[in-house]
Amino acid sequence: PLDQSVSFPASHCMSCNTPLRPWHNIPIFSWLFLRGKCAFCGTKISAQYPIIEILSGLIFLFSAMKLGINFQAFGIALTFDLLLALSVIDYRYKMVPDSINLSALTVAIFSVSSLGQLSYNFTNALLFAGGFTLLRFYLSYAIKKEAMGEADIMIAATMGALLGVQ
Repeated sequence: PLDQSVSFPASHCMSCNTPLRPWHNIPIFSWLFLRGKCAFCGTKISAQYPIIEILSGLIFLFSAMKLGINFQAFGIALTFDLLLALSVIDYRYKMVPDSINLSALTVAIFSVSSLGQLSYNFTNALLFAGGFTLLRFYLSYAIKKEAMGEADIMIAATMGALLGVQ
């Protein structure tokens, strides 16, 4: 949402812009070790970071526990992690970046255990997208204002790819 890359430049303090050292980037532990403050300027680092890191780890753990350690479990966990990021960004900035939304949809469609499941996931994504598009039009007509955005339709398609119609 701030129009910054997550890769380049390297992670840095949002306050003083000093690049973080590798040991400052260890999920959860770095935040605890630094007592929730920047190592350089002492500015408080939001508790959101370790909370999201814990939730992200739990998503991967539960996915592996349910489906085993395989490509499908990884894809499903990655999709839910992307949806977690979308939720936080939407909550904080009232926007949903298409790049993350489309990534979640694509990963959800390709999170398959067989090639036959690929067309099943794609079909379900289309059915959910179409259904939510119709719902959007009907609701918008009924209440005389925009009822939901296009991002909601892509999230519905992602849900369809993961969950199926049944």
